[in-house]
Amino acid sequence: MMESDGEVFIVNVALREGEWRDGSYNLEPTAVEVRRLDFSRMEWERVDGVKDRAFFLANRCHFSCPAVEPLVEESHLYFFPPTSKSFYSFNLEDQTIHVSFPFSNLPTSKCFPTWVMPRFSGQTENDLVEGRKGTGEISKHVAIKEEKETGVEVEGRFCELPPDILFGISRRLVLHDYTSFRGVNRMSRLAVPPIQWTSIAWDRFEFNDPLPPWLVFPRNSICNFIDPLRGQRYPMKIADFSLEEFRICYSKDGWCVILRENSMFLWNSFSKKIIQLPDMLHNSDSVVNCCFSTSPESSDCILVLVCTENGIEFDIDYIFLEDREWLNFLAFNTGDGFCLTDSNTPVFYDGTFFFLGKEGNLGVFEDFEVFDVLQNPQCPCNSFCESYLLESEGKLLSVFVGTFGEWVRIFSLDTSEMAWIELQDIGKQTLYVSRFSSFSMTATTPDMRNKVHFPRFSGNNPVYYSLDSKRFHSHGTEDVLRGFYNTNELLLGAWVELKWY
Repeated sequence: MMESDGEVFIVNVALREGEWRDGSYNLEPTAVEVRRLDFSRMEWERVDGVKDRAFFLANRCHFSCPAVEPLVEESHLYFFPPTSKSFYSFNLEDQTIHVSFPFSNLPTSKCFPTWVMPRFSGQTENDLVEGRKGTGEISKHVAIKEEKETGVEVEGRFCELPPDILFGISRRLVLHDYTSFRGVNRMSRLAVPPIQWTSIAWDRFEFNDPLPPWLVFPRNSICNFIDPLRGQRYPMKIADFSLEEFRICYSKDGWCVILRENSMFLWNSFSKKIIQLPDMLHNSDSVVNCCFSTSPESSDCILVLVCTENGIEFDIDYIFLEDREWLNFLAFNTGDGFCLTDSNTPVFYDGTFFFLGKEGNLGVFEDFEVFDVLQNPQCPCNSFCESYLLESEGKLLSVFVGTFGEWVRIFSLDTSEMAWIELQDIGKQTLYVSRFSSFSMTATTPDMRNKVHFPRFSGNNPVYYSLDSKRFHSHGTEDVLRGFYNTNELLLGAWVELKWY
């Protein structure tokens, strides 16, 4: 809890146990929430930004200060997790988290660094903020503003193009460019028809490049989509729903599972279809992860939720969408040698729901009557920080990642021997992994093959791991990255396939 500019805030940082090292687990942040006290109602309300301020968190002291960019950025939280030699910065506005390179001179034993804010004699907070005007970035904006104030004509003659030429241009554009093209001005909207989300309408597009999945993350009542290869963002409101607080807990085949309060519904952002589900058996905060078997529009679609109220006993709630009734099964508890986290999702494979446990072992939910913790395959890695489960070309794959991306290893399940076989190459496939969705796609261009994409960015460029070079890279550059250091992770991001049916 802290005071900032006359207001009271409370900050919650969720930590997970990462890789076991030096006699303890590395603790890594998985979620950050900031709430402000509304004194009129005496209630805590969630905030998604703090104008002109930044928060600094430590084990024994917390404070805020004015944002002085680029050194201290607006609406950012800066903190050291326990046992960490790196500091993190969290962007409240886009829900991304950044990890610095480790400080090698910190002691190896447990330490709790703290922040020290120097006080500049004779300078007020306003002086610090005003000091930003001397930077080249501010000067550039001032110059642009002055140019606009002179009345210089900056618009071109785009609106004078004939409608048939505008329409011809639109036929050569991919989805995101097409929608942006329509928004240029009134003439382009008249000449270029809106998209009708059907397969017939889709066929008239002459796609010249592949359509890889996008990242989606919630903010306020809006779902924000990111085209990672172009770095562009597209906000989209879920029609007919007022969502003050919601989260996306799963995505597959273009559909997203949306949780809000104690209710759940399925949403296809491209077809705009919504499937409302009956009231849940458990509180939405207790949902650890979920998965559905086939497309929700299929008559045999089954949705499975894993829920826990205390972190010890885990229930499986499931529903046949055609029957519209939730059923419950007490699956397991931590004493059974199996524990789940919210860092990956189950997979429906060969008629069975498979779960990847915290220790790298597998659990299966069969015939809706039994949950079995498999003795084999055993975890193929001695230690790991992140793990994902997915299906690719009819095979069950697992992806394990070392601390801060030190290494990435991919395994395929040999069902005859029930053993993980390590893969050095995945051929024409590209893997997309995240906490809320993981799947495989066939690459349509050579530069997309044999890679694993993460919900991370280096600057505005998406980050991927190449099995050819055994290194992390950022798309569109020749940079070789040192694991996850100095990258931004979209904590609430899920990969969504561009499907409208």
